[in-house]
Amino acid sequence: DWSFLENLLEEGQEYSTGIGRVWLTVLFLFRMLVLGASAESAWDDERNFVCNTNQPGCTSVCYDKAFPISHFRYFVLQVIFVSTPTIFYFGYVALREARKSGRAEEEAPEAPRLKGRLLCAYALSIFLKVLLEVGFMSGLYFLYNGFYIAAKFECHRNPCPHTVDCFVSRPTEKTIFVVYTQVVSGVSLLLNLLELLHLL
Repeated sequence: DWSFLENLLEEGQEYSTGIGRVWLTVLFLFRMLVLGASAESAWDDERNFVCNTNQPGCTSVCYDKAFPISHFRYFVLQVIFVSTPTIFYFGYVALREARKSGRAEEEAPEAPRLKGRLLCAYALSIFLKVLLEVGFMSGLYFLYNGFYIAAKFECHRNPCPHTVDCFVSRPTEKTIFVVYTQVVSGVSLLLNLLELLHLL
């Protein structure tokens, strides 16, 4: 039920800064939309991993060594984890508003302002997003020795009897997607750092 999430986002946006709203736009348009619309198709042939050997099991273990986790699944995990602190913050705002609505109706409605516990919760959510973004970007870099996907992968692993050459399908397209996702992650990270500076 997307309506619940939509209401949560609409209510929570009143309790965020302009930079936070730009970050949400980047999240939905340049990450989730692109990931859902076309990123999966770039990896739908990832099992077309051919090695120059007939040794049973060699291609499978070499594929596992070359791609310990699918890039597409990694990007999905990255988006889920990075957006989680914001969802929790918006949930906190919704609970706070529900408590307020139970109070006396004679009170004059105040314009939403970031202060006190709300400000601390907001700053904490941004700080967590920064840590998660840096963690996932670094993790991808170290897991695959960079963001470039080579067309040929050399493998020497049991049960392969010797070093074999394996070939990745559409490495250029995959590299473009990897670079794109990390550039968007970098933009997201920059927006979070700017927002932290703005709050300070």
